[in-house]
Amino acid sequence: MPAKITLMKDQPVVVAFLSGSISHDDLVTITEQTQHFMANEQRIYRIMDVREADSISGDTLSLMNDGSHITAAIVGSNDLSLHNIPVFTDMDDALNYV
Repeated sequence: MPAKITLMKDQPVVVAFLSGSISHDDLVTITEQTQHFMANEQRIYRIMDVREADSISGDTLSLMNDGSHITAAIVGSNDLSLHNIPVFTDMDDALNYV
């Protein structure tokens, strides 16, 4: 899974752009990187853009809301609306949410 993770300037928002097949281990790595970026923040907002992903399982999606201080959102197709994680088809809508 190729991933590009960016920190939004002056905001506690991490955006991860994912492509290919996304595994459980991939999301664990992204979570660790998110926590590293945001070590001094009380609340973290993470947007996962999976529009270029080939596959992602429901079990893997359940890791997205992995902590009480992380608020997650997905940018992708509406068929990913599982596990009480908001799904947006547009990045601007996801950024407005967080």
